[in-house]
Amino acid sequence: MGQLEVGFTVYSWQVGLVLAWLLLIGSVSEGARRSGFGPEITRKIVHIGAGHVILLAWWFMLPAWMGVAASVVFAGVALVSYRVPILPGINSVGRRSW
Repeated sequence: MGQLEVGFTVYSWQVGLVLAWLLLIGSVSEGARRSGFGPEITRKIVHIGAGHVILLAWWFMLPAWMGVAASVVFAGVALVSYRVPILPGINSVGRRSW
């Protein structure tokens, strides 16, 4: 248990920067949506921006388990969003995505 606490302490600023990047991407996407850009554009902003997280994680040498855990959480949110409108942008494109 102590090792896990040390891991979070050591990586706290790196994780903070990755989260700040995701917040920036989310804000840009939301700004584009509110400015009248179509749902395809906002989805592309999110997908391209979020894809760069792997580069940040590699550069900051974050452990793989953090990436796996984040992937599981985001996949779970996306799956739940198909039933509950948590992220309405996922289903706002006029085509079947899956």
